[in-house]
Amino acid sequence: TVPACTDCNRDFSSDEEYFRLVIVGLLCNTAEAESLFDGSMSRSMNRNRGLEDRMFGSWEASGNPVLLAPAATQKPPLGLARRASVVLALMTPSTSPPAPEARQPDAPPSVSTLRVSESFLSIQGEGPSAGTPAHFLRLQGCDVGCAWCDSKYTWDAGGGREVGIDLALDDLFALGAAPLLVITGGEPLEHPGIAGLVNAALARWTSVEIETSGLLPPPVRHERLRYNVSPKLPSVTERWKDTWRESAAWLADPNATFKLVVGDAPDLDEALRLIAEHRLPRERVMLMPEGLTDEALRVRARELAEACKRHGLRMSPRLHIWMWGAKRGV
Repeated sequence: TVPACTDCNRDFSSDEEYFRLVIVGLLCNTAEAESLFDGSMSRSMNRNRGLEDRMFGSWEASGNPVLLAPAATQKPPLGLARRASVVLALMTPSTSPPAPEARQPDAPPSVSTLRVSESFLSIQGEGPSAGTPAHFLRLQGCDVGCAWCDSKYTWDAGGGREVGIDLALDDLFALGAAPLLVITGGEPLEHPGIAGLVNAALARWTSVEIETSGLLPPPVRHERLRYNVSPKLPSVTERWKDTWRESAAWLADPNATFKLVVGDAPDLDEALRLIAEHRLPRERVMLMPEGLTDEALRVRARELAEACKRHGLRMSPRLHIWMWGAKRGV
C-alpha cells in the first residue's frame, strides 16, 4: 500500500517520493509525517535497501538539504533529521559496491627446515631426566656467548646443515628407539621453526625436552614437553641479564626446571642471590657443576652437594662428561 497524507489525501507514487517529502517536511502535518516515517520504516527498509544512498548522499556530502526532489529546499524538522541520521547509520546500500574486507595481517611463513649441528642417540646426562635413553637433536646457532660453553661449534647460525623437520626426525628414529627427544643447541628457541619442530616431535615421542638459556619465553606448552632452563650467572657472559628477563614466563610453566651451572667463586653466591631475587621455587632449581674433565667435575660436585643440602636445592650430574669426556655425539 502506497502511503497517503490524511490531511490532503495525497498519494505518493513511490516510497522514494514519500521518504523524500518526509525528510524535507513537505507533508501537511509534521507530527503525522514523523508517525508515518516511524511506522513504515520496517516495511520500506526491507524493500528499499540502498534508497537512503540515493536520497541522502548529497545531503551528507554537503551538509545542506539538497535532495533529489527539486522543491526540497527547506530544512527538515529536527526530529526527522535525527531519524534520517539513524536510517543512514543502520541501512546498508545494496546499490553500492561491498566494502572491502579488512586486510588480515600476514601469517608468519611456515618454516619446515632447520639448521642442524648434529643428531645422535645417547643417555641424557643432565637435568631431571638424567640417565634416560634419549635421541638428541642439536640445532645450530647461538649468540649468548658463554665462556665455558662445551659446544662452541654451534654458535655460527650459518653452520651445520639445513634439514627438513620430518627428515631430521626420521634420521633420529633410524638410530634406534628411545622414549625421550632432547632438543638442544646452540639456543633452540632462536630458531623460527621451533614450534613446528616441537609439535611434530610430540606426535612421535613419549616425552620431549628442550634445553635453553631462557633467552626467550616458552614457544609451546604441553603436558609431555619439559624445559631445562639454564639462565646464566654474571661471570659467564655479558648477556647474563637477558637470560633472566623472561623468568616470570618460565615460572608460569610448571614443566620448566631451572638448571644453574656453577663454577668458581663467586658463582655459588650469585646463584643463590638470583634464585631469591627471581623467587624460584627451590624444588624446581638444580645446581650443576661446571667442568669439562672428570677431575674438575668431581671437585665442584662435592662443593655443590654441600650447598644443595644447606639450601634445599637439587643437584644435576653431567653423566656424559664422566662417562665419555667432552666430545661430540654423546
